[in-house]
Amino acid sequence: MYISNLFQIFSDQRLKQSNELLQGMKLLKLYGWEELYELAIETVRYKELSCLSKLLTCTAVTSKLNTWVMGGRSQRNNLKVHGPISQNGDFY
Repeated sequence: MYISNLFQIFSDQRLKQSNELLQGMKLLKLYGWEELYELAIETVRYKELSCLSKLLTCTAVTSKLNTWVMGGRSQRNNLKVHGPISQNGDFY
């Protein structure tokens, strides 16, 4: 799925930048680049959350549609295969 691949790319990018931030903390503080790195990480995080939101929305809609469509089919197919059940639990 395209959105999940994009989400993975943004997650990897954010983790890489966060790791660089932690590795070079002394240099960042020395040169005063904290805000620059913070903005870069926040930008990637925003893209990551946007993809995650789209992915979860698509998953929820697909799941609901699947339940709605397949739910009706399974009930109809159950009656076709087994037939109606009598009062004592036997099949007609």
